[in-house]
Amino acid sequence: MIVFFNLIDIAAINAMTLWLHINPNWHNHQTNIRRLFLEDLGKSLTHAHNTRRSEQSGHTLQVKLALQSLGFVLKSKLSTSEVHLGNSAKGKRRCYMCPSHPGRKFY
Repeated sequence: MIVFFNLIDIAAINAMTLWLHINPNWHNHQTNIRRLFLEDLGKSLTHAHNTRRSEQSGHTLQVKLALQSLGFVLKSKLSTSEVHLGNSAKGKRRCYMCPSHPGRKFY
């Protein structure tokens, strides 16, 4: 893992060097230019994955909150499991096709 992270660090330093050579006025007067570059690099590298992920449904609450904090709008489509969970919270009800016998309840 150390070798992998060192390779990533060297690649990021090289990318920043090339970027600053092409764009010399990018955040010219700031002292934390490496941090800003790494933030922009990370966001640009993960944007396609996060966009695809925000279009899917069935995420945990933590994933939904993380995507919303990055500014992605999540689909509000309910899955069939969420619909069944919503119906079971109301309790048992009678089937509209069956007569009102006591044993005809369903979830």
